[in-house]
Amino acid sequence: MDALLASTKAKTKTKAVELSIREYIEKNLLKTLSPSAVKSISI
Repeated sequence: MDALLASTKAKTKTKAVELSIREYIEKNLLKTLSPSAVKSISI
């Protein structure tokens, strides 16, 4: 948990977990979206 706090630079454990989950979801979402889907989403 201390490593997670240090890597996210969050002040609380809850915020560190929230940030790491958000980062994980964003990375995996970008991997699963096809380039054509990304183009249609961006305006």
